[in-house]
Amino acid sequence: DPRRDGRVFFACLEAASLLEHVQKYPGACRMIMCNFPSPYRLGSGNLQLPKEDQFMITESLLKMVVRTLSKDGLFLFQTKCEDVAIRVKELCLSLGSLTCVKFCHHIDDIESEYTSSGSSRPDRVGRWLEMCRPHAERGQGEMFASNPILPREAIPETEVECIVGNNVVHRLLFRMI
Repeated sequence: DPRRDGRVFFACLEAASLLEHVQKYPGACRMIMCNFPSPYRLGSGNLQLPKEDQFMITESLLKMVVRTLSKDGLFLFQTKCEDVAIRVKELCLSLGSLTCVKFCHHIDDIESEYTSSGSSRPDRVGRWLEMCRPHAERGQGEMFASNPILPREAIPETEVECIVGNNVVHRLLFRMI
């Protein structure tokens, strides 16, 4: 489609390599999104998942995100896994360069979100809470958007699947400080 020439690209690269290419772009990078990355393995759980120290979102990758974003840039992170959302939130805030955007429409009570559609809390959340209790921070409060952040036409397929299946999406939006 000639209307998209020079605007839309598909790349099969590791995230760090992609960010290196974006950093060479002459214009400003206003938003970076990480939508539904494969979660890390919890304890001795699913062996097909990467170990926690091999998870895609690392401190070094987030530092690249910060270097790539413009001064008014945004970083959107979405996942189906509450523990992954908490980990990424903690990593982002620990950098000192990003802050969480607060939402009017946010998740007040994550347990109610899990059960409101007639579903139940995901097994992974139960295992994570057993490992962390009683000190586990939960995916709720003003920083966790309860509605899609992106326009309807731009919502990723996995998010649509979650909406249709009444599954909770943990949405965090960070802005540069």
